Amino acid sequence: MLLEAPFGQGVFRIESEPGEPYRLRLPDGRVFENLSAEALLEDVIGWSLPIEGLDYWIRGMPRPRSDYSHRVRADGRTRSIKQDQWEISYLDYFEQQEDSRLPRKIKLANDTITVKLIVERWQPPKQGASGSDLFPDFN
Repeated sequence: MLLEAPFGQGVFRIESEPGEPYRLRLPDGRVFENLSAEALLEDVIGWSLPIEGLDYWIRGMPRPRSDYSHRVRADGRTRSIKQDQWEISYLDYFEQQEDSRLPRKIKLANDTITVKLIVERWQPPKQGASGSDLFPDFN
């Protein structure tokens, strides 16, 4: 994941491989590691971002095994999710047929920080992932 900081603070890259610690690369080339992505950002940059939940939230889904509430648009796409002290608002979606359920603009907010995410493009899912895995229906 690439994070662009405001006011020219640079671009930060968080990387991870299964079973390996998260790595944070700073604009000056330094690399830091931690088993928790959230702790890594907090320790090095001073930001507290919900990295663990982003994998789900960025796709318009709640994180499993955690209480949540949500609102859905008339067309069935997610309008917002409240989970883990965060409110995730889906401001815009891609409109191409193949990407119509994928969020384009997302706002995450808690008591201390607001983050706006803009997705430039989505890559096709890994082979073997079903539609219900990627976009389960809300009851």
